[in-house]
Amino acid sequence: MRNNLNISFIYDVKTGQFTFLDEFLGSFLTLERTYSAADLLNYVFNDDVNLAKRYISEFNDGILQGNMNLRLWMHDQPVWIRVTPIMYTDETGKRVFGNVVDTNAEMTNVSTITKYTNKKNSILHMLSHDLRGPLNIAKSLTDALNKQLNDTELNKKANAITDILDQTILLINSLTHREFIDTLEIELVLKRTDLALRLAEYLEECSRSEDEAQRKFKFITSHKSIYLALDEAKFMQIINNLMSNALKFTEAGDEITIELIESTTEVTILFSDNGIGIPKDLIPHIFTKFTKAGRTGLHGEPSMGLGLSIVKTIIEWHKGSILVESKEGVGTTFKVVIPKLRPEC
Repeated sequence: MRNNLNISFIYDVKTGQFTFLDEFLGSFLTLERTYSAADLLNYVFNDDVNLAKRYISEFNDGILQGNMNLRLWMHDQPVWIRVTPIMYTDETGKRVFGNVVDTNAEMTNVSTITKYTNKKNSILHMLSHDLRGPLNIAKSLTDALNKQLNDTELNKKANAITDILDQTILLINSLTHREFIDTLEIELVLKRTDLALRLAEYLEECSRSEDEAQRKFKFITSHKSIYLALDEAKFMQIINNLMSNALKFTEAGDEITIELIESTTEVTILFSDNGIGIPKDLIPHIFTKFTKAGRTGLHGEPSMGLGLSIVKTIIEWHKGSILVESKEGVGTTFKVVIPKLRPEC
């Protein structure tokens, strides 16, 4: 596409035809001088066809909702464009005036930043788990050693080591908890997101830590790409929290699986592990703040008392639901269902 691309067009709502389209785009698409919006669907990237159909439907209904982002096939590759439409009405009817801008570099940068932000969060949670275990073991050994020492000076040194370990564990807990809470302080912003891609990238990062975490990670998806209207930052914190929970209550060699299932009206996420499970009497309370359902992990990881209640809140902000099935000694499965709120998803 040409530099500083700014393609203009005029669309007649009554006839469903473009009455003017920049000659650059017209010649590139090799269409006749008069053509309908439907003709352009052949040039829309496969994953964005439903989105383009919704935009065309809005044009025909005389409804505009701000900028429109989608991908077109150009030079045998998908290129992001932004369509900025303005509705004009006179005695002859309604027309849409607008322009098309190449936003490929911008969208690619945003996607890259998002990808590495999710990877950073994945690494942070995996690292916090990997560090907490050994530090808690070291603290236990230091406490035991301190009880056996009869030398005042050595006791002081052992207590100093214990204090340092406590402060380090507290710092790790504060970092992961702060990361989670900070996300909630930002207003919910829904964007069309390929959840299958994001979860695949997340699990890829987790898999790189399999040796350190001593867990097996598995991802299953019904479709290669699954689009939902999500606040991605908040939604990935749900995944982070469920992953932290799974790591806390599984042993070395256990398996953690995320399965993604798309239907016509909703997307289901099954987050499963074959860990120690949840006692039956605690299950009714796990989504409530500061209850007895908050348990210390198998390696001494503390419970903040807020995690799953906030997870439930974020899911409800997305008009979704979360359920849990668990059996002691067998494992736990969290079932998250998110409706497709927008037709293009």
